[in-house]
Amino acid sequence: MTTVYLHVGMPKCASSTVQGYFNKNDNRNRKAGFVYPVAGRSTGGYFNHEPIVHMDKDEIAQLVATVKEEAAGAETVFISAEAFVNAYWDQPVTATLIEQLNATFGASNVRLLFLFRNHFSFIESAFAQFLKGGLYRVNHGKFYRKTDRGIESYCKSFQEANGFDFFDYARVIEEFRKHCEPENRIEVMSIERADLETGDILDELCKKFDLVPPTGKKVKNARFPVKALLGLAYAIEQHSFRSVRPMRKGVASRFADSVDGYSSILHIHGDLAQRVAERQRADAAYFKTELGCDFPSLFEPRLEPPFPVDPDNEVVLSGEERAWLDGYFSALEKQ
Repeated sequence: MTTVYLHVGMPKCASSTVQGYFNKNDNRNRKAGFVYPVAGRSTGGYFNHEPIVHMDKDEIAQLVATVKEEAAGAETVFISAEAFVNAYWDQPVTATLIEQLNATFGASNVRLLFLFRNHFSFIESAFAQFLKGGLYRVNHGKFYRKTDRGIESYCKSFQEANGFDFFDYARVIEEFRKHCEPENRIEVMSIERADLETGDILDELCKKFDLVPPTGKKVKNARFPVKALLGLAYAIEQHSFRSVRPMRKGVASRFADSVDGYSSILHIHGDLAQRVAERQRADAAYFKTELGCDFPSLFEPRLEPPFPVDPDNEVVLSGEERAWLDGYFSALEKQ
């Protein structure tokens, strides 16, 4: 019988890497009994199954019927999208999809898969993504009007709006468990290299599903230096997120050669670090008792930022750099 994996992709947790590989190697993987369905898969961008979250109940029923036809004779079906959790965690679409998959394939053959990274790097990466393109429905305008615009305020903004922390992994899992039958298995994996036998999450998934692992140089998402992120933050504050988002690559290019370092705006420190460490301990206990998993690197506290904390050497924008940003966006707004 076919086993269906619904990958509920956590933001900034290797989703695009996984999706890109399964899309690129779709034909080869199908010969090995692994189907990354064309049905519901976007035809560009990340080639994931984000289109599903925009479907109504009847459309999802038809989609699942099409997936069954597409996966005839396959051992594994893999459906993947971050949208299930980063914007639609409180919407009925995921419950509808699980219900239809259960009815079609049998609940014991439908599993949810979560990939997680260390809480500290996850939060910092999530905040960087908020600056680059938005994340977790936190409104940029309200954020820049009513907070001190730092990483701790970003966490508080989500918590105040939703009643829980987005880095509460146990809560995320339990929210999706509500949509499941007892027969639906929930699987979790750490993407931290030290927690993986192969040292790489994509290699680990290929091993899990008996697929040929990728060869050659792996593609990595473009990284924004600390000053580029600070430049985005300043520009959003001055010119609005709507104006800044399409031009973010220009900001990244301007600061591409800047030296990275500590930023109190971007990096976890102080009371927030202690709160995140407490959340890690709670999640570690939950994973062990409820899921039978132990991931030492995933739950390792990283109380010190990735760069030396020295207020005298904190990375900040100079007056010249702020002037360049003002001129850059003012010129674009006049076009």
